[in-house]
Amino acid sequence: MKKQIILIALSTILFSIQASAQLIDYYIVVHTKDVVRGGTDNTVYMNLYGTKGNTGRFVVKGDKERDDKDEFRITKFDVGNITKLVVDVSGDLADKWDLDYVMVTKNSDEHIRNHSGGYYEFRPNKEMSYDPESFTPSYKKDPRVVVNTTKVGTPITNRAITTITNFAINKSSQSNRVMSYQETWGEVESVGVSTEDATTMGASVTLTYESPETVAGKFGAEATASFENMISEVKSSTFEKSSSRTYDWGYDAPPGVAIFKKATFEIPYKYQEYKVGTEKIYVRNLNAEIRPVGLDDIQPIPQKDASGKVIPIKWSVIEDEYLKYADPVVQNEIINRYKKEWLQKGYVYMGFHLEGFHRIETPQSQRIHVETPTVVCERIKDGAHSAMWEFVPISGNTCYIKNRWRKSNLFMMDAKIQADSRKGSEAQWEVTKQNNGTYLIRNVRFKFQYLGMVDGKISYGRTKYQWSIKEVGW
Repeated sequence: MKKQIILIALSTILFSIQASAQLIDYYIVVHTKDVVRGGTDNTVYMNLYGTKGNTGRFVVKGDKERDDKDEFRITKFDVGNITKLVVDVSGDLADKWDLDYVMVTKNSDEHIRNHSGGYYEFRPNKEMSYDPESFTPSYKKDPRVVVNTTKVGTPITNRAITTITNFAINKSSQSNRVMSYQETWGEVESVGVSTEDATTMGASVTLTYESPETVAGKFGAEATASFENMISEVKSSTFEKSSSRTYDWGYDAPPGVAIFKKATFEIPYKYQEYKVGTEKIYVRNLNAEIRPVGLDDIQPIPQKDASGKVIPIKWSVIEDEYLKYADPVVQNEIINRYKKEWLQKGYVYMGFHLEGFHRIETPQSQRIHVETPTVVCERIKDGAHSAMWEFVPISGNTCYIKNRWRKSNLFMMDAKIQADSRKGSEAQWEVTKQNNGTYLIRNVRFKFQYLGMVDGKISYGRTKYQWSIKEVGW
């Protein structure tokens, strides 16, 4: 009898808690992968978890067949900002299910991406097991809310520095102006809000700032229109400042040349403290016009010297000095569309690279040369082009070793070192610098064989012979 009374009491408490929670609509889109046997006839359960609890298990409606997009609506308790999706497949173990993605629109009876009531995407992209599996959102837009705000104290001012890279190619046969547009400051976050605590307003300039919409969502039930009105006013004044001065990206590029143009700008910010109930927030916005500082950095591809010879650039320099400041779309375009071409043409290189021509010498100042077509290593005068070699990068520490005079590549074949125009793996060398400043030169095809000297003649073997590589310029 006591157990029955306790169960009834717990049931009553649970019912009263659920009855006090708000019921809302969730519109759910479930896509089954387009693969053989991707669908299932099994029952699939889902459960949405959030900052206020969870919906409880519900059945996925629809056929769940290959490449099906099943859409349905459920009415469940409001879980707040959704943080997790749990998927549980129940039934025949042999009838597996390949889940592609799930999209959830809160407070809606239809699918609306970025809906103001809340929108979440989950992309498992996997064959589901028969144990419950959890997934966090791959993309989310929490319900947009606004909160009461009260200004506290007077604002302070400070500045930030931002760097932007733009990219263009002059595909014409003559010099032409590229990047003929003016900066709209789309890369600059004009208004930011921080909820981090600070003992003084001065300390707030080092805080982490987020978008107003993101911060507003953290205040939940306290939301009112005043926060939105305040942000709207701040954005309006900020727009006037950001549009008060423009920057011209235009540049006159030589024919057939790609141009990276990097510019640095000073952003004068104003910081104002507000109070939301008992919590502090800090609003940062543009206080004056944005202006360029320093000189623009121009990087042409290909880069050439005064004589017109291409000077290769290390790819990591392009990444670190230019791409990291470019728009992600531009980054992807350069990496996917131009990087391979630039490597093949020798405009850029990866890993090992020695600029200009060099002599390859023994400790006794004997030099590898092709004064006759035969490759030898012996003393020869300083100015001999037959003893000057260019290290043409391939990838990593691998390169061709090309003679300045005969334009031939060193290679290893038939038990001897030779030189001709071939470019197979036998003509590819891994060059590694040692701590003492000398170099090991290992053949790529015969990976245990190093370029060396045997009985006073150039040869190869397992001995790690240390060469001096001395620059002679172009």
